[in-house]
Parts: sequence; C-alpha cells; structure tokens
Amino acid sequence: MKRRSVLALAGSVTAVSFSGCSSTQEEPNDQTADRSDDDGDDDEPDVEDGDTSESNTSSSDCDEVEYEEEDGYILISNITQLQCIGDADDAPLDGDYKLTQNIDASETEQWNDGAGFDPIGECDLLEGECQGEIFTGRFDGNGYEIVGLYIDRTDEVGLFSSVDSRDLMPAASNIKNVTLVDVNVSGESRVGGLVGVSDAGRITNASVTGVINGNESVGGLVGFNNTDAEVVDSDAEVDVTGESLVGGLVGWNTDDTTFDGQIEGSSATGRVEGDERVGGLVGNNGGDIENSHTEVDVTGNERVGGLVGDNTFGRTTGSHSRNEVSGEEQVGGLVGFSREGDVFDSYAAGDVTGDERVGGLVGENRGRVEESYAEGTVTGDDAVGGLAGRNGVVRVSDDGEIRDSYATGMVTGNEDAGGLVGDNGSEGEITTSYATGNVTSDGFGAGGLVGTNSSGSSSGNILQSYAMGDVVGDAHVGGLVGFNGDGTVSETYATGGVTAGDFVGGLIGDNIDGRSSVGDC
Repeated sequence: MKRRSVLALAGSVTAVSFSGCSSTQEEPNDQTADRSDDDGDDDEPDVEDGDTSESNTSSSDCDEVEYEEEDGYILISNITQLQCIGDADDAPLDGDYKLTQNIDASETEQWNDGAGFDPIGECDLLEGECQGEIFTGRFDGNGYEIVGLYIDRTDEVGLFSSVDSRDLMPAASNIKNVTLVDVNVSGESRVGGLVGVSDAGRITNASVTGVINGNESVGGLVGFNNTDAEVVDSDAEVDVTGESLVGGLVGWNTDDTTFDGQIEGSSATGRVEGDERVGGLVGNNGGDIENSHTEVDVTGNERVGGLVGDNTFGRTTGSHSRNEVSGEEQVGGLVGFSREGDVFDSYAAGDVTGDERVGGLVGENRGRVEESYAEGTVTGDDAVGGLAGRNGVVRVSDDGEIRDSYATGMVTGNEDAGGLVGDNGSEGEITTSYATGNVTSDGFGAGGLVGTNSSGSSSGNILQSYAMGDVVGDAHVGGLVGFNGDGTVSETYATGGVTAGDFVGGLIGDNIDGRSSVGDC
C-alpha cells in the first residue's frame, strides 16, 4: 500500500479536523461558480467550506483520517478523505464509497510540490493489463460535484489511476454519478479527467469539464478503456491536447482479441488537438461505440476524425458528429481511418479540411459503411470525397464497401475528387448510394459520384448508384465517374452538368483500355 501525505505550501489553507470527517478548504477559485448558502438557489448543492487559517507547511497522515459509514457505504465529505482512499486503514481500494456533498478540490493545485492530487490506486501496465493496487470497489458521486481538481503527474493519471469491476456483481458499476468540474489534469501516457486506465471497469453517468493534457492515450474522461471496459451515459466538455490516441471522451478504446471496450450513449464537446489518431470522441477505437455524438473542433495530422481518429477493428453504430475537422492525411467528418471496421447508421454534419484521403464521413475506408451519410463541405488535395476520400486501397487487397449511403456537401480537390468518393480503389465497392453536391477539381479525375474508379490491381465496382451535382474540372471529368481504370459501373446515372478541358463525359470522362463494363445506365 502506498502511503500518502496531504501537503500544502506556505500561505495555503491547511487546517484539518478529522473528527466528524470535515476539513477546512480554500474558497473556490475564480473559475468556480459561487455555491454559498445565501445564493438564493436551494436546488444547487453547496461546495463544502469552513473556517480558514494559515500555516507554513503541514501534513496529515492518512491513518489519522476518520470515515463514517451508512448503508454499507463509506462516506466521503472532503478532499482529504477522497485523497486517502486506498491508504487509510478504513478506506480500502475494494470498498464502496459515496459522496455526501460537493467537494472543493482547488487546494490540490498547491499539493505535493505542484504535482497535485495523487490518483487513487496504482497501475503498472504489463502486457496490456494493469498490475498493482487497482481500485476494485464502487464509487457513487451521488449527484455531487468535485470542483477544481488539479493533477500534474506521469502515467495512469486521473482522479482514479485505474479501476476494475471484474470482482463485482454482474452489471455493477464501479464508478457512477460522478461530476468533475473545472479539472486541470496533465500527464504523459494514459491520462483522463476521471480515470487513467479502466481495466474492465464500468463507468456510468459520469461527467468532466476542464482541461486535459498528455502525450499518448489521452481522453477527457478516460485515457485507456481496456479489456471489456464500459463507458455508459457519460460526457466530457473539455479541451484535450496530446500527441497520439487523443479523444474528447476516451483516448484509446481497446481492441483486445477477446474483449472490446464499449462506449454507449455518451458525448463530448469542446476542442481536441493532437498529431495522429485524434478523434472528437475517441482517438483509437477497436471496440464498440453506440448512440454517441460529438460537437468538438478536432485538429490533427494523420487519422483525424470528428468522432473517431482510427477505427481499426472497431464498430460505430447510431452515432454522429457535428464538428469542424482539419488535418493532413486520412481526415474524416466522422472517422479518419477505418480498417476492417464498421460504420453503421451514422452521420457527420461538419466541414472537413485536409490534404490526402479526405472525406465528409470517412477519410480512408477499408471496412464497411452502411446506411450513413455526410452533409458537410469537404476540401482537400488528393482523394477527396463527399462521403469517403478513398474506399478500398490502391495495389493492396483490402476491401472497402459503401452501401445505402449518401453525401450532400460540396467537394473541392485537385486530384481524384468525387461527390461521394474521391478514389474507389482495389476491392472498393459502392452500392445503392448517391451524391448531390457539386464537385470542383483543378487536376486529374473528377466525378459527380467518384473521381477515379479503380487504379489498382483489382477492380472497383459501382452498382445501382447515381450523382446529381455539377462537375467542373481540368481533365478526366464525368457526371458520374471522372476516370474509370479497370472497374465496373452498372445501373447508374448522372444528371448534373459537366465542364472540363480534356476527356469529358456526361457519365464517364475516361473509360480506359476498354476493360470496363458499363451497363443499364
């Protein structure tokens, strides 16, 4: 068991009374709403405060902290009791806890030489699982707030370092009804406002507002959602900054071969910024996301998405994003990159800007997209599409399938620009889908539906689909397809106007080598 002291610097309020489990605390900082008893609002619970005093440096041993119990729960009424979970004799890591009032945690900014609150529990991540003193009990926020929590540490950072619910009864949550307000949390790897690593933990009805900074696996609520962990009915209103695997709610939602991370009925708002695998909700998703949404401005470099940055082996269902998304490569309004991943019954409504493989819904799709749509404006350079920048892969057998989907936004690109898909590559298939937005291109391959259809070793197929937008380009420009390499186009039509210099067609601009089959148009 690690031993903690609650430390305060000179000039801060440090007096602590352990009788009755109350503590003296600083007034909330300027960013914290006034919650005094005379505010005239009986509906707003008050942040605990008390008499103030000053001293130089003092410490309290967690063994001296007393707790009360009620109905099987250990009661938490102040920041000291919260900090001593797992270190006090009467506060084990497998205990059941409940908040009894709002807690002002702003004094934690002065603790431990600026390192702040010491996360509850410990996690040494070995072979993908936490080893160490993990929180395995229950924590019920009881509808109260923890205000102004400050943490500046290294790995597995959050109010809880790590949580695990596998020893609890089926469907039991170890973290629920928790609200963190105005947090300031910083770390290196596996950093979240509430939990650093959720290793088969279950989090329900949790909320975080504030600022989260880290390097890898950084999320507004959870850094690493691992091994069948669940996040349900939770939200984050945050500014999140990191390098890789960065998300507004969860940094990395695991893709364990046996157990997948689950996110359901959850949301994120605010701003997310990173380098690669950056998403408005989840940076890297290998699990399941259902009925979730974001309104987050997302900025990154590679694999950047309004909801998910990288959806390899992941599944996204019934979800949407209303974001401004910008990046360089594999940039999508909903998903940046998807390989063997699914996107079902989902949509994106924000504008998307990038360089290569830029799509209104998915930047690069090597999985399945069904019954989904995008309606934002899409701007890029190479492989730019209203729904997907690239579908399938050039010269690699990696299927991409789009079915029963559509795009309505305007598309602007240089090479391979399409109202639905910019580049439909090897093994790419588009069925019963359509595009209505106008397409403008300064270079090669522009089409109302697809810019270039199959330029790889295997054919791309377009079936029972159509385009209605006007197309303007330089060369290889068509109302449906700009350049058809060795693909199949069947049961299709286009109604928009076409303007170009060379290789122009109302349906297909350039149908090369006579290898294509175009029928029933």
